[in-house]
Order: sequence, then C-alpha cells, then structure tokens
Amino acid sequence: MARTPAGERTDRKRLEDTVFCAVDLETTGLSSLSRIVEVGAVRFRVGEEGESFQRLVDPCCSIPYGAGRVHGITDDMVAGAPRAPEVLAELFAFARDGVIVAHNARYDTMILSTELERAGMEMPPNDVVCTIKAAKHFLPRLPNYRLQTVTEALSIDPGEAHRALSDAESARSIFEKAVTRVPAWRETPLSRVLEHCSSPRVGSGAGRGPEAPGEVDEARLAIEEARLAIEEAIDRGS
Repeated sequence: MARTPAGERTDRKRLEDTVFCAVDLETTGLSSLSRIVEVGAVRFRVGEEGESFQRLVDPCCSIPYGAGRVHGITDDMVAGAPRAPEVLAELFAFARDGVIVAHNARYDTMILSTELERAGMEMPPNDVVCTIKAAKHFLPRLPNYRLQTVTEALSIDPGEAHRALSDAESARSIFEKAVTRVPAWRETPLSRVLEHCSSPRVGSGAGRGPEAPGEVDEARLAIEEARLAIEEAIDRGS
C-alpha cells in the first residue's frame, strides 16, 4: 500500500486533508541537462489560501536567446542570485511533505533530478501529480493540453505567463478545478488521485512502471509544443 513521505497510507488520507505544492521551473532550454533560472511554488490545501515561493537562480552559464525570449529572464537578472543547490534546498524545505503538482510534471522532475544529482543532493520522497493527466481525466477533451490551452478553457488568469510563480499558480488552479468537479471531492482518497494523475517522483528513472512509455510520449509532445511556442514568441518579437 502506498504511503506519503510522512508515512501515512494514501488510501486513508482524504483530498481535503492533503497538502500540495505546485511547482514550476524556468530553464535555459528543453533538454534534461538544462539549468534552472527561476523556481516558483505554491503550497496549499484545495480550496484554501496558499503560501508562495519564488527565487531567481544563477545557472552558471549564459541564458540562450530563445529561452530568454520566452520567459524574459536575462543574464543580468540572475547575476548574483543563489545557485541551484541553495534554492532547491529551500524549495523542498518549503514543500515539506506536500504532494508536488506540476504541468507536464515529467519535465520538471527530470530537470530537478538532474540538478540534484549534479549537486550530489538527496532526492526527495514526495509524490508527484501531473496536471496534464488531471485535466485529461477530469475535464472535457481539449485540442491539446498546453498550459495556455487549459488555462483558457478553464477561464484561469495566467498572470505573467512563462514566469515560474505565475505558472505554478496556474498549475494549482488547473488541479483544483479538475479535482473539485467530483461532487464528493472532499472525501476522495488521495490514493485515487495518485492512481489517475501521478507522475514519477524526482529521481525516478524513465521506463519504470507500466505507464512510463505513455508518459514519455506525453513529455515528448509537450517539449515539441514548447519548441513551437518558442518559435512563435520569436516571430512575434521580430
């Protein structure tokens, strides 16, 4: 039987009693070796006010032009900012035992895993929920599940799109709108949400578990959509 990082059985823990932490990263690119330039997070219970966390990160390299055109973060903005090991230690202290929520979570956990491994840091035990999976399971069929598409369909204010805290807030809103469509959502066991919406934890290798191939395909699609979004942003700025 699955347990939370605190050791509580997920079949006994109700959704309304669960702490979640929506996370988003802005990076230097789309590969697993990309560096983090900004971290945003919101720690919350469904339907309640949350706490926010946001840090710029010195990637120890120049930010490529294409990536900078998307999120607007420049080398000058991250000059003097803390490096990834310090910020990630803060992030996971902030998240504590919360269930991580992210849009296309496979990508975020991949980047987090790389940065933690690079720094020789311990991988956190937090369960992870993907809001792409949540949207597909709980919401009507959409033409695609890019963050912008889902937020528009749900009338969610995206805030400052492509900045980490705003995108983390959007992921939180998508998750809440998805799970609260079930009338008795407060009594829903956490295990049921994890059954339909979980993604591999930080540090989990690709290909583990029966759902991995489908998740890899979803990640590849999301990366390709992100590439197209970068090209569109560059075209608009030309």
